[in-house]
Amino acid sequence: MFKEQFSTNRFNPPRPYDLFNLKQKEDESLKESLNMFCELSIRLQTQDEEMEVVAFVQGMETSPFSDSLIRSP
Repeated sequence: MFKEQFSTNRFNPPRPYDLFNLKQKEDESLKESLNMFCELSIRLQTQDEEMEVVAFVQGMETSPFSDSLIRSP
């Protein structure tokens, strides 16, 4: 009964799809967004660099810099 009552307070480890949930806020700098992304990426210890790049680019706010990262818009 104790486990059932407090199971919602349990810490859930991050999953790779959590990278896609990170979005850059309008008032957040690219550096702040990148730092937050890197912290989560390090905790995940994923080996799929391509997935990380795609998740980061998708989470960026639209700007000339983010447009330059996309090869074929």
